[in-house]
Amino acid sequence: TVTFSPDTTIAAGALQTATLTIPSNGGSGVGQLNLNGTRAVVAAPALTLSPAGGNYSIGPTPAGTPINFAPITVTNGGTLALNFTSITIGGANAGDFTRATGGTNCAVGTAVGNGGGTCTLQFTFSPPAGTTGTRTATVEIASNAPGSPLTLNLTGTASVVEGGSIV
Repeated sequence: TVTFSPDTTIAAGALQTATLTIPSNGGSGVGQLNLNGTRAVVAAPALTLSPAGGNYSIGPTPAGTPINFAPITVTNGGTLALNFTSITIGGANAGDFTRATGGTNCAVGTAVGNGGGTCTLQFTFSPPAGTTGTRTATVEIASNAPGSPLTLNLTGTASVVEGGSIV
């Protein structure tokens, strides 16, 4: 058995060669076999986020008052269209967070073109009246991108208003 492991520092699709030397125990010398192969170009989406990092926070926000996070731009720098299979909000305080209406165009069933196509995700934090402190949720984004699903962490701080000031 011969295994060909292409050098990943060489461009995909470039020809790579090797020589397999087979010693003979029959006294007729050494045999050689020339091997040729190419590293395949694998088409795949490549999802990146801006701002990067996966941890997004907002606050302080008066309880009972919805506020939008800054938009998150999703870019597909890959060689295949990016398709979302689910975008779900979960975690400890999932009910305090929703996808913003009007600020989101990344959606299940909507393809993001390869080679730099983009879409936008935006979330709203709406801490219920009477709550204070740190509230958290996670967003799981499942897609056809390698490494899927991607998890985002959302954090908001619920506060109260006293005498016209947020505390």
